[in-house]
Amino acid sequence: MAIYHRVIRSNIAAELGRKGISQREAANRLDLSPASFGSRLAGRTEFRLGELIRLSEIIGVSFLTLIDGVDSENDDIQVTV
Repeated sequence: MAIYHRVIRSNIAAELGRKGISQREAANRLDLSPASFGSRLAGRTEFRLGELIRLSEIIGVSFLTLIDGVDSENDDIQVTV
Protein backbone atom coordinates (compact mmCIF):
# COMPACT_ATOMS: atom_id res chain seq x y z
CA MET A 1 0.00 0.00 0.00
CA ALA A 2 1.05 3.54 -0.63
CA ILE A 3 2.50 5.82 2.04
CA TYR A 4 -0.66 7.93 2.14
CA HIS A 5 -2.63 4.94 3.41
CA ARG A 6 -0.38 4.79 6.46
CA VAL A 7 -0.77 8.54 7.02
CA ILE A 8 -4.55 8.32 6.90
CA ARG A 9 -4.67 5.26 9.19
CA SER A 10 -2.33 6.96 11.64
CA ASN A 11 -4.46 10.12 11.62
CA ILE A 12 -7.61 8.09 12.24
CA ALA A 13 -6.06 6.18 15.13
CA ALA A 14 -4.77 9.40 16.68
CA GLU A 15 -8.10 11.18 16.41
CA LEU A 16 -10.02 8.20 17.80
CA GLY A 17 -7.65 8.23 20.78
CA ARG A 18 -7.96 11.99 21.30
CA LYS A 19 -11.75 11.78 21.27
CA GLY A 20 -11.90 8.63 23.40
CA ILE A 21 -13.76 6.68 20.74
CA SER A 22 -13.04 2.96 20.65
CA GLN A 23 -12.51 1.07 17.42
CA ARG A 24 -15.60 -0.98 18.25
CA GLU A 25 -17.74 2.15 18.64
CA ALA A 26 -16.40 3.64 15.41
CA ALA A 27 -17.05 0.36 13.59
CA ASN A 28 -20.61 0.17 14.90
CA ARG A 29 -21.34 3.75 13.89
CA LEU A 30 -19.94 3.07 10.41
CA ASP A 31 -22.09 -0.09 10.14
CA LEU A 32 -18.95 -2.22 9.89
CA SER A 33 -17.99 -5.21 11.95
CA PRO A 34 -15.15 -4.60 14.38
CA ALA A 35 -13.07 -7.04 12.29
CA SER A 36 -13.72 -5.06 9.09
CA PHE A 37 -12.81 -1.79 10.77
CA GLY A 38 -9.70 -3.37 12.26
CA SER A 39 -8.73 -4.64 8.82
CA ARG A 40 -8.95 -1.10 7.49
CA LEU A 41 -6.87 0.31 10.34
CA ALA A 42 -4.29 -2.44 9.84
CA GLY A 43 -4.06 -1.66 6.13
CA ARG A 44 -5.36 -4.98 4.85
CA THR A 45 -8.43 -3.22 3.36
CA GLU A 46 -8.67 0.33 2.07
CA PHE A 47 -11.12 2.81 3.53
CA ARG A 48 -13.72 3.98 1.02
CA LEU A 49 -14.16 7.71 0.53
CA GLY A 50 -17.66 7.63 2.02
CA GLU A 51 -16.34 5.82 5.08
CA LEU A 52 -13.68 8.47 5.61
CA ILE A 53 -16.22 11.26 5.30
CA ARG A 54 -18.62 9.55 7.72
CA LEU A 55 -15.75 8.75 10.09
CA SER A 56 -14.76 12.42 10.20
CA GLU A 57 -18.35 13.22 11.23
CA ILE A 58 -18.35 10.49 13.89
CA ILE A 59 -15.04 11.65 15.33
CA GLY A 60 -16.01 15.31 15.08
CA VAL A 61 -13.09 16.47 12.94
CA SER A 62 -12.90 17.70 9.39
CA PHE A 63 -12.23 15.30 6.56
CA LEU A 64 -9.05 17.30 5.90
CA THR A 65 -7.82 16.40 9.38
CA LEU A 66 -7.98 12.71 8.48
CA ILE A 67 -5.98 13.20 5.30
CA ASP A 68 -3.54 15.74 6.71
CA GLY A 69 -0.02 14.90 5.60
CA VAL A 70 -1.06 13.31 2.31
CA ASP A 71 0.91 14.90 -0.51
CA SER A 72 -0.74 14.13 -3.83
CA GLU A 73 2.34 15.25 -5.78
CA ASN A 74 4.42 12.46 -4.22
CA ASP A 75 1.91 9.66 -4.39
CA ASP A 76 -0.46 8.33 -6.99
CA ILE A 77 -3.73 8.60 -5.07
CA GLN A 78 -6.61 6.38 -6.10
CA VAL A 79 -9.92 6.77 -4.30
CA THR A 80 -12.38 3.91 -3.98
CA VAL A 81 -15.96 5.15 -3.90
